[in-house]
Amino acid sequence: MASVFLDLPLKSVSSLVAPGIASEETLIDVRDLIVEMAASKQIIDKLFFDYSSMSVGPDDYVELVPVTPGLIDFITWFESGGYPMAVAIGPIGAEEDLFFVPPGGFNGQLPMPIPNGSRLSIKCLVQPLDDGGNPANVSVGNIVANFLK
Repeated sequence: MASVFLDLPLKSVSSLVAPGIASEETLIDVRDLIVEMAASKQIIDKLFFDYSSMSVGPDDYVELVPVTPGLIDFITWFESGGYPMAVAIGPIGAEEDLFFVPPGGFNGQLPMPIPNGSRLSIKCLVQPLDDGGNPANVSVGNIVANFLK
């Protein structure tokens, strides 16, 4: 195999512009827009749920929020239980899945309009197994969520 050597002119790294990289002015404009958008949202409610207080399985929904205190437009969601979950809306026995949460939750704000006075609950989408391979519930981890308007 032959080697190829190209004799290219040297350029200062500061004079190079990578394709797709925005100028400093554009980056500042985008940052200002993000700050403005974030400031316009209000936290309506917060959720901290510890799976050790009430384990979650695939059969029955577990209540997270009995009544939302206002209209929700966006949700942030962190989940450390390690399993995919279904978040549902509706009264006991009549829950309807609203959205699915992947293990770990999701980045950013999920646009999810939820009416004032809604009941939110959760259940596991798969059957967790204990160390012996027997059916179990998720009993370790937390959910941390913010409900925004």
